[in-house]
Amino acid sequence: MDKNFRIFGDVFKIRGEKALEPFEKSVFVKTLSADKTENRIIATLYSEKIICASEIDEAEKVIREKYRLNSVKLIPTYPKALLGEEYFSELDERIIKEFPSATGHFSGAQWNVSNDNVITLRLNSGLNGFFGSCVRFIRDTVGAEFGISVDVNVETPKGTENTIDERAENIRRQIEKEAVLSPDKPKATVEKNTAKPLEKREFRRKSLNRENGEVVLGKDGFGEYIAISDIEEAYGDVSVKGEIFAVETRVFEERGVAMINFDMTDFRGSVRVVVRNIKLESLEEIQGKLKKGAYVHVYGPTQYDTYLHDTIIRPKNIVLGKAEKRQDISEEKRVELHLHTSMSTMDGITPVADLLKRASEWGHKAIAITDHGVVQAFPDAMNAAGKLGIKVIYGVEAYYGGSKKAQIVTGDIQSDFNGEYICFDIETTGLYKKTCKIIEIAAALLKIGEVCDKFQTYVNPKCAI
Repeated sequence: MDKNFRIFGDVFKIRGEKALEPFEKSVFVKTLSADKTENRIIATLYSEKIICASEIDEAEKVIREKYRLNSVKLIPTYPKALLGEEYFSELDERIIKEFPSATGHFSGAQWNVSNDNVITLRLNSGLNGFFGSCVRFIRDTVGAEFGISVDVNVETPKGTENTIDERAENIRRQIEKEAVLSPDKPKATVEKNTAKPLEKREFRRKSLNRENGEVVLGKDGFGEYIAISDIEEAYGDVSVKGEIFAVETRVFEERGVAMINFDMTDFRGSVRVVVRNIKLESLEEIQGKLKKGAYVHVYGPTQYDTYLHDTIIRPKNIVLGKAEKRQDISEEKRVELHLHTSMSTMDGITPVADLLKRASEWGHKAIAITDHGVVQAFPDAMNAAGKLGIKVIYGVEAYYGGSKKAQIVTGDIQSDFNGEYICFDIETTGLYKKTCKIIEIAAALLKIGEVCDKFQTYVNPKCAI
């Protein structure tokens, strides 16, 4: 153990908490990093006995609440001598927590580790559907906690693999059996070894395709693209494309390198891409390309991140590209009659000018606006429509008040709007009528819809504004 490690209790200085008792004197802190922007800390621990995942969860909760942090991450590490039965028993529980569907598969699982760091896992049934994710989780977790590189082999009893080809063969045999048992029925024509097997989905190609874009990292080479939402089912190198919506840069001055983490989306899923060991002299140029809103093509291996508890991509190639805009390919264009703009609180977020621009690009001749109880989008809509040559149908999603309490006009006077009346407006120091003061009064006298006279004055509220 490194003499520079500090005792857990001396670092966090939280006394009297039962959840921290297993840590205080027997666990050491190797590294501690704090992110003030995110209000979080990450601590790498060292222990000569296995720490349960539930104990780590409780300790993180206590530290987070004590220091009012958004996030606390405690990462345990152990000497290699502890890589044995007790550790693997605890790892079983963590795998089941991470992959609940694997519960039945890991019942009675047997673990073995060789001298050359090959972990063999013997299961009672196959791991189809999440094999790649599970193997990555084991490999990355053990690697991070013991500081070694490991390979993982999964063995299942013969007949339990249940692969795609085996399922196809079982279906073929069942058809043959039914044909024999039911001679009166028309027999299905089945020729052994001539049926085309069900295709396995492959995520890697031997030859890579070029995108002819600006290369940010590696070279211009990509395999068959998959949806980001399908990454969990992939294994090995994958190719994805999408828009960057968040970027984080970390600089390690003492090592002369930096790391850029960016999140990208294809609007069906999202994934974090981690670019490490960027030379500082190249950092500014790469930052200028990998920025929010950029559209990128990424090729590289997937990896399970034990801190994020999610799959990330460690890119080999990154190339800038152009976003593929959604198109309206219908021959007969529609007219949208129900549309909420950013003026519809809690319902619309897009400015009306942007909506009209997209409708015009799609070849729509007209579009309606139906905001919730307001018409504030009308002026911007009118200006945008004049430039784009699209017709705006001005509307509103209004509300009908049927009770007397909801009447807009009240009182005993019977008159119409062609008569003489006054419209007035007041400005106040706030919205609370009991304590806020009037600071301005304005009024207009109207008759037959025309302004006949105006009045305006300021009022001293006798308080600071």
